[in-house]
Amino acid sequence: MFVRSAALVLCILASAAAPVAAQVVGEKAKLSSIELFDGTRFDPKTIEGKPTLVYFWASWCPRCRNEMRSLERHYQLYKEKGFTIVAVNFRDKIENAKAMIESVKPISFPVGSINDDWRSDYPSLQGTPTWMLIDKTGVIRKVIVGREVITGGWLDGLEPDLKKVLADGG
Repeated sequence: MFVRSAALVLCILASAAAPVAAQVVGEKAKLSSIELFDGTRFDPKTIEGKPTLVYFWASWCPRCRNEMRSLERHYQLYKEKGFTIVAVNFRDKIENAKAMIESVKPISFPVGSINDDWRSDYPSLQGTPTWMLIDKTGVIRKVIVGREVITGGWLDGLEPDLKKVLADGG
């Protein structure tokens, strides 16, 4: 039991020490494997020309639950400027994910989950929450992984980048 516990602690410490990238900043975002909770497949064309936050979350992640309402507030604040959010559940049971969304309503941006093809689109996605800010051309401008998000993340680095993406078109 002690050996297993020690191994778990070492794994956690090792993963916390190394930065993790969901996709690489400067790459085009890959969003082809998202199934929306309404039963349809996400169409990446719906966000063409719009700055977009792709938010990877899980129902078992307390920070994710807390951030959903904050995301909705910021979505409402910036949607008139073209900003949108796509919340993508992963490593979760779909019924748990849907129940969490029900518990934090209202959520007015698209919410779905990654299907079995997610590893090819997001080979390094490991933690929740993970935020990817995508510019109007579909290029990833910022990636924030859960442990880097302090006090909700929004004012700790994402908002200035969003304002820049809104202002300069890319």
